[in-house]
Amino acid sequence: MKPYITDIQIVNGKNFLPFQVEGISKAELEPLLTQTTITAYAIPQNQSLQSTWRLRLYLEAGFILELNSACTRIREMQEIASLNMNLFPLNTKLNSWGFVIIKLFNKFNITSINKIVYEDDQDISESGIVFRNSEGDAVYIIPGIAPGSVSVGAPFSTLPIDGEMELEDYREVPFS
Repeated sequence: MKPYITDIQIVNGKNFLPFQVEGISKAELEPLLTQTTITAYAIPQNQSLQSTWRLRLYLEAGFILELNSACTRIREMQEIASLNMNLFPLNTKLNSWGFVIIKLFNKFNITSINKIVYEDDQDISESGIVFRNSEGDAVYIIPGIAPGSVSVGAPFSTLPIDGEMELEDYREVPFS
């Protein structure tokens, strides 16, 4: 995975910036995530869900999903971010120095997952992801304002989402 840029592909004449996924195939990710629960999250100290360089979601299925974004220059003086995801077994020895783990009092049971996509006349970017539970609550993860960061809107966050673009500038599409 390239942490700071994505290889630009051309799809239907537009620049296409896909998710970068490691640790599992993209096709296997959706069924795994829609059958699990977020039990905790971790972010670096002195950061918040509003803007973090790394977000780790601890999943009841026995995995950690780590997310950040890649900011890719698509034209002179213009960049667009796409989402990076890396799945690790829960027993993986990750460098946790400087991370704060927050256990959720109200765990989030994921029942559906969608992509959050940005599209304009020249570009398409798989920019984020949204998890929903059976009560209709949602966890939004989109690129943050700072290059490489993500911003989270969730029932377990007290801060507003603060993305690279306004949430209304994106659209949701089925994950697969």
